[in-house]
Amino acid sequence: QRIRLPFSWDNEVPPGGLPQNNQIVIYELPMRWIDAGEDGLNRQVGLGTFDKAIFERLDQTIVPLGVNCIELLPVQDSPDTLNWGYGTRFFFAPDIDMGEAFDLKLFVLRCHQRGIRVIMDLVMNHAKKCPLRDLAFDSFFLRDGNEEPGPDGPRLGWGGDIFRYRSVGAAKTFHCDVAEFLLNEYHIDGFRLDEFKGIDNYEFVQDFTENAWAKYQAAFPGRPFIVIAEDSWTRSDITTSRGYRGHRVVDSIWDFKFREDVRRLASDSLDTIFGQPSRSDHVRTLVSTGPYPDMASHVAYCTSHDVEADNEQRLFSFFVEKLKPLGGDPSLLGLDQVHAAFALTLTAAGIPMFLAGEEFADLHDTDHRDWRRKMSDPVDWERADEPGRRDLLGRIRDLIWLRRHHSALQRNEVQFFAFVGGFHPNFDQNDEERLFAFCRTGGQPLGSGGQVIVVANCRRQDYPDVWMDWPWGFRPTLRERGGIGQAMPFIAGSQAKVPLAPFQVRVFEV
Repeated sequence: QRIRLPFSWDNEVPPGGLPQNNQIVIYELPMRWIDAGEDGLNRQVGLGTFDKAIFERLDQTIVPLGVNCIELLPVQDSPDTLNWGYGTRFFFAPDIDMGEAFDLKLFVLRCHQRGIRVIMDLVMNHAKKCPLRDLAFDSFFLRDGNEEPGPDGPRLGWGGDIFRYRSVGAAKTFHCDVAEFLLNEYHIDGFRLDEFKGIDNYEFVQDFTENAWAKYQAAFPGRPFIVIAEDSWTRSDITTSRGYRGHRVVDSIWDFKFREDVRRLASDSLDTIFGQPSRSDHVRTLVSTGPYPDMASHVAYCTSHDVEADNEQRLFSFFVEKLKPLGGDPSLLGLDQVHAAFALTLTAAGIPMFLAGEEFADLHDTDHRDWRRKMSDPVDWERADEPGRRDLLGRIRDLIWLRRHHSALQRNEVQFFAFVGGFHPNFDQNDEERLFAFCRTGGQPLGSGGQVIVVANCRRQDYPDVWMDWPWGFRPTLRERGGIGQAMPFIAGSQAKVPLAPFQVRVFEV
């Protein structure tokens, strides 16, 4: 007998509604990281539950941070929970270790009441120990990845059974039904599709996206929704009319190239190859919409749960490793570089996203080679109260507030200014200045009010006085966001003198 506990969604959405796709700041949240418990060997392990997320983190940590969208790592039932659940077993049920259906509904309701959208991470490439394998294996799964090879070889199952998508339609129908159930039952505001490259089926993913949109709009007319693909090949065309059959495959994709370039830029390790795009070309693409039709068509992220490789590790770990050969204390400059990466991410023309704990440079994966340890370690929330990290957290909160409330950051327009086309004349030379400046114009002529100005120094050099073109003149409304209390720009006609510390990105609003 099916048992359905009563649940009320009354007063779900605040008067202002939920944020649109161009307004969201995504907080990637592994539910296991909500609470740091201990196993029998006195090792920290994640014991996060929906209840703990509601009563211990939502109002105390997440709401004050200012993010307005949570991406939940897989919360459907999985035998692989401690490794973040990327291998679903029961697709219609939340993982019992995290809570029951009622608890997940309450978590979404409490988020919505605070103006926070909830996106769910779906694993549709494969399953682990799913009952469908015993009920009708050949209707749902491949016997071998060679049955549906992709352009680079057999499809991968990542330790599970690979869903069949080309010869039989059972898996396609099943996952569309799962999406409809999650939308109606849990009021989920969007999906992130894991392993899009591995699924390797534009037709299915396009049908999934369009079906999910139709079901969502029928249930919640006018509310915002999004489907995001994790495409490690970063094929921007799947978000455009060139995607498949004359229209998009998904709404947005993870921008892997952004993650790589923003880390290298913020650490002055952005090297280029002769004949390939220059550093300045990389920066222009980084902060603009680049090849995407709209800023909401790509997730511009500086960090995520993918922490296996050295270049994917958490921000502070990544920057400290880069700084160690240079001598001195890498920790202080490492915090500055974390801020620089966040400042660029939150002012670029994309949907900003970061992993829980990065906002205060959490560091507990000291052995970056042990990626399984990094996956299971929960966030050390208490570290946010340490002096240097507390200051960093406050600065990033300020930048998140700006991203959420300034209309210029919710539009596509980007214009470089100052120096030579926005870059110091030596910017593209090795071991030279890394100074550049751009403006989020809000569609108005450069120098207008209501704009956001970004001035960056991505090098280990202090500049007490950097003179640059300044088309805004003197404006008493000029205000810095996420700063460290330096002198404001000294305005002299159409010029300004701006102090810049090592690895510093300064953000102003006018």
